[in-house]
Amino acid sequence: MPYCPSCREEYDPGIEQCADCLVPLEETLAPEQQEEEKAGSKVDVPGAACPTQLKNRIPVPDTEEAVSGEIQESDLINLPLAEIMRMGVEVIDELMRLVINGTPVICKRAATLLSLMGSSGAEALQKLVKVALEKDRTTIVTIVGGTLRGTEFDTDLWKEFVPYLEGSNSVRIKALELIGHFGDLAAVPLVMPYLDDADPEVRDEADNTLCVLSDEDMGFETDASPADRQKKISMWQEWWRAQEMEQA
Repeated sequence: MPYCPSCREEYDPGIEQCADCLVPLEETLAPEQQEEEKAGSKVDVPGAACPTQLKNRIPVPDTEEAVSGEIQESDLINLPLAEIMRMGVEVIDELMRLVINGTPVICKRAATLLSLMGSSGAEALQKLVKVALEKDRTTIVTIVGGTLRGTEFDTDLWKEFVPYLEGSNSVRIKALELIGHFGDLAAVPLVMPYLDDADPEVRDEADNTLCVLSDEDMGFETDASPADRQKKISMWQEWWRAQEMEQA
């Protein structure tokens, strides 16, 4: 059976990508991941459905490698869902802390709970995804970003990710992915320059983002020759000029 390396969910054979984390599945979990899965099984949230800055008192490790002593269990998310929901906004700060400092299993459950808490929970998730980008915590970006899509998020949220297009390669890739999920056509001219990025993975994600935003596909291939890539870039530019003329 394939597994998601981020949330540890088990999938039926033939499925290649996690529906929640949007990452490729793996055939087996590493031994340490299996141990975390055992720990994570203790914190199932009954009835839960997967659908700027954090407050200073919530510590945020600078990198994923810097995380030590990750939270293996939490009394909070081990409570019945109805009881957690009755607590309401009182537990939002604690859930935010669990998203940042918990194992991927706990991070995902805490993010899911936040997504069920209306506008306050959605606002917390929007803060968390930006903090995770700032700290290059890409696993958290993936988990929180996927969960946030099931909420009533701010329609201008994509604009908050634009500054991160100047970050490290991993941050730029995640920022482009988020712009694709939360953006609109107005983001297209901001994304197009990254089709010519020095990093092939950034180029590939830029093309994916444009395809998502536009529902078009110009057949861009990131490993093609510079001349061939430029032809496809020109096609995207021509398409965008046509869109601008229609909107004028």
